[in-house]
Amino acid sequence: MPIENATIRERALLHLSRFPNMNPKEIFNVPFDLTQDGIASVLGISRAHVSLELKKLKEVGKISDWQAHIKGSGSKRKAYCLLPDGIADAEMLKKKFEKAGISIDALLDMKRCDPGIMWDNLSAKDKETFGLACVFRVPILRKTLPETNTGVIPYDFYGKTCIGDVVRERYLSLADPESVKVWNSRAADWWMDNGNDGQERLYHLVNAGRSTEACKLILRNSDKFLENPNEDLLKVVKETTVIPKYTESIYNIRAKVALECDDIDDAFACADVLADFLTKDADMIRAEAYMLSGDTERGFILA
Repeated sequence: MPIENATIRERALLHLSRFPNMNPKEIFNVPFDLTQDGIASVLGISRAHVSLELKKLKEVGKISDWQAHIKGSGSKRKAYCLLPDGIADAEMLKKKFEKAGISIDALLDMKRCDPGIMWDNLSAKDKETFGLACVFRVPILRKTLPETNTGVIPYDFYGKTCIGDVVRERYLSLADPESVKVWNSRAADWWMDNGNDGQERLYHLVNAGRSTEACKLILRNSDKFLENPNEDLLKVVKETTVIPKYTESIYNIRAKVALECDDIDDAFACADVLADFLTKDADMIRAEAYMLSGDTERGFILA
């Protein structure tokens, strides 16, 4: 039985069963997971869809709701809990899925799902949306992505996607490499239109194979990049396929980032490339690298 065969209603009942001690008597420090937004985040569906399902469950006497102070929030919000009939249904569901060999946690937590099973049971359209969501390394508003039929993309209280690095990597490893390139290309264009994060746009350009644009972006944003050199930036620049006419400039920038990140080996590697150009850049980079490595005498002599 594929994970997607569990209905939203069933997953909601199983989720609420995780909190057996929560009831209307509890009005302080109630978990966010018991609010509509919390339930939507766990199940990976829209708040509107959750609201509809909870309304139906309440109408048939499976759940109750009440106003409570939510942990981390200064105001009251509506919280939900199971009534006796709902508890009984949840227990039956647990037995049903356990008999089918399906982990309850896998139904409610994407990190514990078998990525192969989940991926195989997504429609082509949903794979496209989920793949696009996975290539983004930082949260973006869920509503900026196409809709899905399965509600597979989790998002947080603020409506932003919340897919961890481990989950991202596991699912992207199952996708066709050309599709991953296309998704990264779309993400790169999104950053151009919706944000001023050059480093994220560069990451996506590199992974989309758009090398010329990546090189131009490095050159155009060199001052900004060198104001905030970091290991992730260095990794992305290392992975950039350098267009020949930009070699000298790109390796100069890469060397400076490497030195700031204490990557002495890469600084020397950049110097080796720059040695083919008729400038003093290679010697200056080597001098700084020697000094950084503790060989100050050799560094001063070379400088």
